[in-house]
Amino acid sequence: MLSPAVTTDGWVKAIRWYHDLFADGLSPCGVTSFQLASFFTSDKVPFFVGRPWNLGSFAGLKEFAWGTAPQPYFEGGRPVTPTDSWSWGINAPQANLARAIARAPGFAEAVRTLYLMGGHFGPDAQPEHNLVSDIAAARAVFAAGIPAVITGIETTRRVRIGRDGIERIRAAGPYGVALAREIDAWTGFTGEGWSVPHDPITALSMLRPDLYRTEPGAVTVDDDGITAFHRDPSGHVRLVVDAELDQVAEQIVARIERAGTTSATTA
Repeated sequence: MLSPAVTTDGWVKAIRWYHDLFADGLSPCGVTSFQLASFFTSDKVPFFVGRPWNLGSFAGLKEFAWGTAPQPYFEGGRPVTPTDSWSWGINAPQANLARAIARAPGFAEAVRTLYLMGGHFGPDAQPEHNLVSDIAAARAVFAAGIPAVITGIETTRRVRIGRDGIERIRAAGPYGVALAREIDAWTGFTGEGWSVPHDPITALSMLRPDLYRTEPGAVTVDDDGITAFHRDPSGHVRLVVDAELDQVAEQIVARIERAGTTSATTA
């Protein structure tokens, strides 16, 4: 277990510098990480600290002149790069939920249904990021008896939004443009011509359960983070075992179109 140390001279200096970036107006406020790439490519910010998948998107912009530079660091300091987190605090996917179950009596019973994208189920199962990040928390959540609908990565990988769908998203107002640029960055990095919207697939299972086929049972997680599904008619977990793949993809694109064009007309 790591002990936090965020009051050291180095931390205080770094956080004050980060605060001043916004307080002095050097960095824009109210801009999410998903919008920064488009701000950079539209010449609204001169520097952009990004990830490797942005390179494919930038390289495809013929009229955009850009270059790369080493990660900045304090004079006299040691060159470092960020962690794999977008936030200052790093929480495993189910840590907060497991903590709530442990500390709040009656919490688990009060949750009507948990919709979760996680796990890899099947004979070729491998550890999946969302659950292997905190195996103890995942076990605590599954053992709590909370009714859950789980969509594993073996199902989400089968849903693809192709180039036509990506272009429809791009045409859905400014938010659609920003989202499409993020998709372009990722597909440019992977070399794939499609997007797999893992989390929206799971969210849609709550809104359109008729598009999914589930089976009841229980989930266990071994010491390596590999998940197993045990069919049981009385089980509190329902695993998505199949879905109307084309309809799921269409629903996601159509809902993004509706949200994007509605926000554009009301802005």
